Amino acid sequence: ACVRGHLNKSSSPLTFHHCSAGDSGGAALVEGSVQVDTDAGFADCSAAAGSGIFASKDVALKAVTAVGAHKVPFEIVSSQASVSVDSLDCLKAPSCAVQGQAPDVGHLSCVRGAGRQQEDSRVGCDPCPYNQTRLGPGSTCCPCPTIPSTMVACSNTEVQLPSGFMAP
Repeated sequence: ACVRGHLNKSSSPLTFHHCSAGDSGGAALVEGSVQVDTDAGFADCSAAAGSGIFASKDVALKAVTAVGAHKVPFEIVSSQASVSVDSLDCLKAPSCAVQGQAPDVGHLSCVRGAGRQQEDSRVGCDPCPYNQTRLGPGSTCCPCPTIPSTMVACSNTEVQLPSGFMAP
């Protein structure tokens, strides 16, 4: 959908399914600001930039759920202003991020093996760095465990301990 002006939604949930764009804004390309005070769901949306929403001004969203069956990252992008998302659920997306000036994501849920990565203009779920893992709930990658004189196999999604040892 291409919106000239502002996108404001405050009552029933906002949902997008199987949406795509060749350039920007797979679900919505907004030439203005976005204010959504209800749940927003995005399933299998794709674009070169902003597969969820690409806006030219401020973006403020309440609760966003991203679902992606393919390897396209889910993104909400503001090209010239701020992005604020109270809650971003990426448990069913290969990767996801918000980009803009001073992005703010309150609660972020990432897939197993990925964790919250924050930079000046981007907050998102990215694979845990080498020698770190994230197996359970939360969004923080942790150092792989070490046991003196024992080999521990560890990747971003798995920890293999020898027989007789338990994970902390």
